[in-house]
Amino acid sequence: MVTDLADEKAAAPPQPLPVFFNRIEVLDPAKHAHLKLHRGSGFRFAAKANSISLCLQEIVAAADFYPIVFAEAALTPLAVVGCRDGENALVDSNGRWHSGVYIPAYLRAWPFIPIPTATPEKVAMGFEPDSDHLRADEGVPLFDDKGQPGAMLKELAGLALSYRNNLAETREFVQALDDAGLLHKRGATLKFRSGNSVQAGGFKALDPAKCETLSEDAILAFHRRKWLPMLFAILRSSVRWSQLIDLAEMHQRPVRADSVNGGFNVADSVPSGQ
Repeated sequence: MVTDLADEKAAAPPQPLPVFFNRIEVLDPAKHAHLKLHRGSGFRFAAKANSISLCLQEIVAAADFYPIVFAEAALTPLAVVGCRDGENALVDSNGRWHSGVYIPAYLRAWPFIPIPTATPEKVAMGFEPDSDHLRADEGVPLFDDKGQPGAMLKELAGLALSYRNNLAETREFVQALDDAGLLHKRGATLKFRSGNSVQAGGFKALDPAKCETLSEDAILAFHRRKWLPMLFAILRSSVRWSQLIDLAEMHQRPVRADSVNGGFNVADSVPSGQ
């Protein structure tokens, strides 16, 4: 759990900042007792992200709704939510997420994020001070009248911290996939029903053929770490490309039939520095 919502010795947030954050401030009940959480703008802050970072423990749930790929450089697992740069096909003009579709934890925790402190076993709760989810006039108060975190803030802090704490094992899992030769660089042309198309690139994906030749020792190693459900879920997620392409076509005016500009690239979607 978060041991300190504010800590004078909180370390400076690493650069570059995590995706969606312009700056990070340490949440302090003495300074921020007036703040309230208001979700009226929904997920507009993520409307231009075509992929969202996932932690290991949500891969199985996310695979039922999104293609899951990996950022080529950071090898971060990503739920693909758009087919063009600067487009999230799951967010409508009112900021609402597509009904009935799993929402990644990184988004649900917004605008909060754990940040390290000078004491290794402690973390401070950071937030985006420019977020329109935080107001003084309306919403759910972050703190009670005694300056203690309210139930809603405790829940969001727990979600953000759970995501952060799962990142180490997430990296171990992806590194194991890469070490086993299961990831390969991908590029493809995404074709819409209208005949238009965009280029997809900047990511790696699981190679189904390589997965079929995985050694018994490797399979046993994944089993011992309880990683096989995630492996199978990622393989299964590839069938979600067609659904995403249809959503993307309905979401935005189609590009020219001969255009491959403004296509899919995940390079800027990784929450760096966490």
